[in-house]
Amino acid sequence: MMSLLNSKPRLFLSIKYFFIFFIIAALGTVGFFLWQQYYPVVASKKWQYRVLHSDVERASAVYKQQDGSLIVAEELNKKQGRIIHIATDGTRTVLFKDLDKPDGITPFNGGIVFSQEGGVYPVSFFKDGKLQTLFEGTNVQGLTVDGQYLYAVEDRGENSQILRYDSKTKKLEVIRSSLNEAETLAICPDGKKYYNEKTKVV
Repeated sequence: MMSLLNSKPRLFLSIKYFFIFFIIAALGTVGFFLWQQYYPVVASKKWQYRVLHSDVERASAVYKQQDGSLIVAEELNKKQGRIIHIATDGTRTVLFKDLDKPDGITPFNGGIVFSQEGGVYPVSFFKDGKLQTLFEGTNVQGLTVDGQYLYAVEDRGENSQILRYDSKTKKLEVIRSSLNEAETLAICPDGKKYYNEKTKVV
């Protein structure tokens, strides 16, 4: 009987610590997402910079054209995303709207390609005023070009993939799979390719 009575305070103490830990973890999670959403980017003290264009909502990708103008993706979800053209004099033109987290703008075969990170959407090719679907992907973030090949990174959580599209044969293949929250791929001058996951670079 005494043993049972002695165990009750320990049980209540364990429950108390569990709830304290749960509350701390919940607050930490909320704080992390608030930090991602609202905390401003801070440049190093040694850097010099100036604001070129303001009032761009959640810019996720920027491509500078030969004439100095910019193609910018505004990474908003729920069909609020846009891709806009900003001329050198600041004039803005909406190229595409009603997108779901557009991302990954890069030049390709004389035009530009872009993706959408908000679900299953086409990777689109835009050239000479015409829009064409190259292939579909899920949560496609980074796009990287290497000659005739276009690499696309699908952020599918623990089942992320890297795709390779051949612009000559139109063939699409998975070259890496079972990645943990992959985001982008880079190609070095020596031809080596590196991709990153949330916790590492490979």
